[in-house]
Amino acid sequence: MFKLYDVVKAKRRLSNDIPSGTLGTVVIIHDEFTSICYIVEFMNDKNETVGVLTVKESDLC
Repeated sequence: MFKLYDVVKAKRRLSNDIPSGTLGTVVIIHDEFTSICYIVEFMNDKNETVGVLTVKESDLC
């Protein structure tokens, strides 16, 4: 389980702008569902936001 503000990496392509290996920061944790999901802000190599997505724990490492 990840914590708020943990830096995570996408395990797979999540969108056209977020390929596998993209780094992001957990900004919100939703744990009221049967499986935990995270809202993650993903950044490129220039530290620019490329997307904010809701993802499952299995999509991150």
